[in-house]
Amino acid sequence: MSQIIDGKKLAEEIKEQLRPVPHHGGLGVIMIGENPASTIYVGQKEKLTKELNIPFEVLKLTEWDDWLETKEDIKDFCERKDLAGIIVQLPLPPGIHAEGILDLIPIDKDVDGLKKCSSFIPATARGVMYALKSTGTLMTGKHAVILGRSKLVGRPLIDLLLAENCTVTIAHSYTQDLPSITKTADILISAVGKPSIVNGDMVKEGVIAIDVGITRTEAGLKGDLVFDEIAKKANFITPVPGGIGPLTVAFLMANILGK
Repeated sequence: MSQIIDGKKLAEEIKEQLRPVPHHGGLGVIMIGENPASTIYVGQKEKLTKELNIPFEVLKLTEWDDWLETKEDIKDFCERKDLAGIIVQLPLPPGIHAEGILDLIPIDKDVDGLKKCSSFIPATARGVMYALKSTGTLMTGKHAVILGRSKLVGRPLIDLLLAENCTVTIAHSYTQDLPSITKTADILISAVGKPSIVNGDMVKEGVIAIDVGITRTEAGLKGDLVFDEIAKKANFITPVPGGIGPLTVAFLMANILGK
């Protein structure tokens, strides 16, 4: 039976390191539409900013707002000197593209690390690496398989894992014969957002399984991994919820504080 990587406990470690750090401005969140999951995620960020005495503000817009007026509102919000970091809460409503909004965010405030040449490492990618290092596993020479190629997770993890001397394979929605790839993984990181896309037959004994995906279903929150099956074979595994999620929020605060 595998050891569970407790993301909540690890996030507390990060928060304790951040408590004495003074802030140089607050976190601003651009939220468009009324996505229920997004409302929960924004609430989690607000809760942690209060714990760390970081100012927090949300710019709420609807998908029906006139884009020219919306653009000016976002531009003014991003230019506020009292906000050190700005993020766009994803997902956005259909027809609204993140790139058009990201263009309005100054690069020194892009704490999500989504803009080209950003100095920030995306918080989720930082959280994954922290979780991996918490296991005490030497990553040199390990085969790491990443499912998903998003700017927030998959792509930044390629460079971070290569820096640890891993051999990295990235798979995506067009990858053929996915099980043949996942079975070779010493480290498996899934960030697809499709419940139970990876089952126990798709991994090998001793794998470190990191579940970044989270989807709200009628049965509750579900990850990409079939937890009960993979936990029987993995050396380490993250749960959903309580795994990478808390670490993501903690490292977002670290980015705001420049840590």
